[in-house]
Amino acid sequence: MRLRTGSAWRDSEDGLNNGVLKAISRVTEGLVGKLKEASEHIANRLYREKFSHPLAQGMHQKDDADIYSGDQIKKAGSDHTATSGVKPNPSEKSADEYLRSIYEDRYHMDGSAQAYEYARSLASLPDQLHRIVAAHVKEKPHGGIWLGGGNLHDLGHAEWSATKPRDQKPGGWPDGTTWDDASGVYSEEFRALLVGHTQHTRKDTAVHEFGHALDAALSRPSPIGRISQGPAFSQFHAKVLSHIQKTRPDISEYFARPGEAGRRELFAEGIAWYNKTMQNPPDGTAEPEFYGSVSAGRHLIDFYRALDKELGITR
Repeated sequence: MRLRTGSAWRDSEDGLNNGVLKAISRVTEGLVGKLKEASEHIANRLYREKFSHPLAQGMHQKDDADIYSGDQIKKAGSDHTATSGVKPNPSEKSADEYLRSIYEDRYHMDGSAQAYEYARSLASLPDQLHRIVAAHVKEKPHGGIWLGGGNLHDLGHAEWSATKPRDQKPGGWPDGTTWDDASGVYSEEFRALLVGHTQHTRKDTAVHEFGHALDAALSRPSPIGRISQGPAFSQFHAKVLSHIQKTRPDISEYFARPGEAGRRELFAEGIAWYNKTMQNPPDGTAEPEFYGSVSAGRHLIDFYRALDKELGITR
């Protein structure tokens, strides 16, 4: 499938998004009948960051902050320390140049070790997805990507910072936390993806926030809006929740938030988990788990494989 961008993308009334929804619907219907309960054995530890606080319920937010994690960055699996003076290795430099070639002047980074790490993480995603998101964010004057080693308000997006008081609690986060605790956000208002560095940073924060941007970018011209709000994804969301409620009730609470919030978060987290799983599959015969559930992992793999197929992506 040849990917369209720009006006051709917008003018396709019966194009990509409707096709994605149909493909996903077919897969979801098949899964309901064919997938059996799998034994919830410990196959690997993908995405098992330990949450040290209860997750607060929240309503729909215009800005999608990263999942709250009580762990420090090293416990979340980061390969870098908080030192910002470390020079990037060649692969990170190449990732930075790659993203700059796609997003052009809409790509911003502060040269810190964390920014280069986030660039490498984002560059691991398929090129087709970047082309879709780049076309989407470039339609807004303040859209783009901001990566850095500081707090979100210090990354240089003055317009976003002006709308979010630093002492405000991000949606879905525990009482007592503020935007200075959040390490990542996707702003739907500005179509801006911001990733900074705090003690709550997770290794996949950048890809999680990219998932929110992709969800929004694939929504056009669908009448239902984001893919995460469609009927097919609603069925998928319910099935995944039914599994992780048994293995990680604290996490399932976050994905079960009312309104659009819970489904949006699962779509974004699913993008990050699927990308990592496809690059680093578990050893031997072990099956990948999504927050401790093999069954949930199977659902995610089938769902995002259908999305890949519709977009012409081979991994």
